[in-house]
Amino acid sequence: MSESAPVAQVASAGVPAAPTDCLPAGLRSVLKKVEARFGAVKLVSTTELHTDNHSRGSVRHELHGACQAVDFKVKGNRQAVVAYLRSYPEVAGISSYGNNGVIHIDHTEPRQIAQR
Repeated sequence: MSESAPVAQVASAGVPAAPTDCLPAGLRSVLKKVEARFGAVKLVSTTELHTDNHSRGSVRHELHGACQAVDFKVKGNRQAVVAYLRSYPEVAGISSYGNNGVIHIDHTEPRQIAQR
């Protein structure tokens, strides 16, 4: 699959280097919305790390291993994308890396509030 394939195609067909079929539906949906607003999304990492942005054994590394996180790039304004991502409750964690232009988003299960 080409690097310029729309996320919609990538998310439905999967890519061996960065599978998306295991990602939570909310993250796949957010990626499609980012692409619609900012242009092509290039997937970098889902289950396997393909950058040195996350330390082995870190929480973010574990989220990738569990297919609960995705690293990607866009050609548009990275800071505008990050600001846009903050409006989505499906996205629990967001990081932007200036050294390589990668944006990291992750999903965690909703926290349960103790009932009294």
